[in-house]
Amino acid sequence: MPQLGSIATATLGALIIGTALAGCGQSAAPPVTRAPVIKSAILHIYPTPAGTESAAGPSQGTLWVLAGSSQTQALFPLPLEQHTIGHGLPLSAASRTVALLKNQTLAVGLATAKSGAVQWLSAPYAKVQALCPLPGPVLDATAGPHGQHLFVLYQTPTQVMAGVVSLLATKPTATWAVPSSTVSLAPGPKGAHVYTLTGAGQVTEWPVASPHPALTQFVVGQSGYSLALNPQGTLLYALKGRGPVRNIAVVSLATESVLRVLPAPASSRQILMNANGKELYAVVGTSTYGNVQTITGLGA
Repeated sequence: MPQLGSIATATLGALIIGTALAGCGQSAAPPVTRAPVIKSAILHIYPTPAGTESAAGPSQGTLWVLAGSSQTQALFPLPLEQHTIGHGLPLSAASRTVALLKNQTLAVGLATAKSGAVQWLSAPYAKVQALCPLPGPVLDATAGPHGQHLFVLYQTPTQVMAGVVSLLATKPTATWAVPSSTVSLAPGPKGAHVYTLTGAGQVTEWPVASPHPALTQFVVGQSGYSLALNPQGTLLYALKGRGPVRNIAVVSLATESVLRVLPAPASSRQILMNANGKELYAVVGTSTYGNVQTITGLGA
């Protein structure tokens, strides 16, 4: 099971990252449009275990953090008011992503060299409730707006697929092929559409109902990592960057243009939107440290 290690060391590393945010955001590859760089603010830095890979929530004031290595993974509750991460619950070493659905049901995406699955767990004890096998490793997974469906991205031997899995279901209700370099997906506010992001920064909007033709495509900048939408479905946030450097493009879905760029913590792997639409959570993870940072001042 991964260890938290020295909280002092983790906090120091997080603070170094926090103080360097403005420089990191401005030195990343610019978006395709000439958008202004906005000064965001780091409200909180929560130390997490080394090897942090993914997070889900928040719900009832708690984030769920997946962290570990290729040999072991664990799920950690992070009560945001307490600023201290809880005891890790052991998971399969193949765990790569985590999402939180209705009734505190956790969905953990599994990835091995040739196969994958969604493992349904109960929170807070991580007891396995059901398993949804998939024909390839899970790349990303996120809960739909009503908590009844999971939107999942997975790799097959020949293509990358997006799919929709109902809560606790053992097989997807819909699947379709997406660009081969797709790395992240985010559902719209009503769950009728989903947006995907490629490593090259291309965003595609898809209808969930069959058939699944691409509705629109646009580019937000190079080296995409993660997507998040505001609760109204009007703004899309795209985490991107090269090497450890990251920034966040704020995109108007009405005009499909980058409105502004926010600095982001170095080595961010994922961004999550708070239900209030005013804060983003940046999930940071390397082999030596991890943290979750609350970003405010989104300029929305």
